[in-house]
Amino acid sequence: MVKGVAETIKALEAGKVKIVFLAEDCDVDLYTETLVAIANQYKVKVVKIPTWIELRDFCKLGMLSTNIIKIAEEKGKEAKIKPRCSSAAIIVY
Repeated sequence: MVKGVAETIKALEAGKVKIVFLAEDCDVDLYTETLVAIANQYKVKVVKIPTWIELRDFCKLGMLSTNIIKIAEEKGKEAKIKPRCSSAAIIVY
C-alpha cells in the first residue's frame, strides 16, 4: 500500500495500482481532480472514503484516531490527529 497524494500518483503512473482510496473531505480540489483523472486514464477504480481520518485509520498510520481523541479528552485538551491522509492506493493484494 502507498499513502499520500504524491506516492499514489507515482504508483498510478508506473501502472502498479490496483485500487485508489480518496478522502471526500480532501482540502485541495486539485488533488482530487488530478487523482481521479489519472486513475480514469489507467482504468483504476477510485473508492471514496467519507473523511481523511477514516482513511488514515484504514491505512493504520499511527495510533487510531479514537484512541487519540480519548486520551486528549481525558487530559482536557483538543485532539491533534496527525499525519493527515487524503489518498492511498493498494499496489499488491
